Amino acid sequence: MRDCRDRQGFTLIELLVVIAIIAVLIALLLPAVQAAREAARRMQCVNNLKQIGLAAQNYISTNDVLPPFNESYSNVGYWIDWPLNWAAATLPFLEQSAMYNSLNYDYGGFDPQNNTVSSSRVAMMICPSESVSVSPAGTGWNGWSNYAGNIGGPAPIQSFNGTIVPFAHGSGWNNPTPGTGYYPGTLGPIGFSKITDGTSNTALVSERLVGYGGLSGTVSVSSSYAKRFIFPAGVASNADTGGLAQAQSFLQACQSLPGTTTANASNAVYNGGLWNALNGSGEYSTGYFHWNTPNKLSCYATNGASTGGYYMDAITATSNHAGGVNVLFCDGSVHFIKDSISPQTWWAIGSRGLGEVISGDAY
Repeated sequence: MRDCRDRQGFTLIELLVVIAIIAVLIALLLPAVQAAREAARRMQCVNNLKQIGLAAQNYISTNDVLPPFNESYSNVGYWIDWPLNWAAATLPFLEQSAMYNSLNYDYGGFDPQNNTVSSSRVAMMICPSESVSVSPAGTGWNGWSNYAGNIGGPAPIQSFNGTIVPFAHGSGWNNPTPGTGYYPGTLGPIGFSKITDGTSNTALVSERLVGYGGLSGTVSVSSSYAKRFIFPAGVASNADTGGLAQAQSFLQACQSLPGTTTANASNAVYNGGLWNALNGSGEYSTGYFHWNTPNKLSCYATNGASTGGYYMDAITATSNHAGGVNVLFCDGSVHFIKDSISPQTWWAIGSRGLGEVISGDAY
């Protein structure tokens, strides 16, 4: 006899089937949502670089040269090794004239006279994909930068052959005068006339993950934070005299470091610690080199610096974007450069006048 009673609820099997279907849908949708969010962040990063590129174009229209890596080494304050940098110079062209007028160029970024501006966060200088939320410079310093100027390719071939390089005046290794035994006249400021490889083939600015300030002791190559620090390559780098063979040897040493190789975690401050100033003892702070390919390790030579990174070291472009980094070129265009780019092509787009011939499909 048929049971006509109303059916109440679901059976256990039906409930399990529904849960399984929901779980499958979530598993399919979640990666898509995350990918869409990262695509939006990457697009915002591209927009940031385009704004920086437009500022650089306006700067060169006004001054006939690109923004120099350092604004001054004649500081009289205590923090004389943190002079104001190329990003500070572009402020008037980023609709930040009030902030620019608040800077005192007789002092460094960490001096009290510039503390207010140095600790201010400029959203355009931070990539939305950056996962660090605390400044590598420590508590109270909320201004850092994910964008670094192109200092050039491997120093053994030619030092400072990039587009954002130090001024050609002063004395000492960190502020040399060409012709005094330091560099072959490659220092700045750089005008478009010196970019003989072509503005569409020469990098201006790229991305760099900032140092992670929440660590102490040492960080190993196998650490998830490794891209944010600089490791010992264990070989020398003789600027302007080592040539191609030494550049390749250094690259191989840097790329094959054992996972147990360590870096000093306290050096985080040197990597993007201040968005508007750089460490005068090295280029690690707001610059990068076209030596190791994108998202690989940064390495220092045996005659380099374990702290700020000297001009003969390999300071690498890095990002949290999957598979590469965004690079602003001198013509104002922005390209996504894959991690798989060949070292030779990467070196070529880093130099401004070495005569390399590269095609657009090479990157």
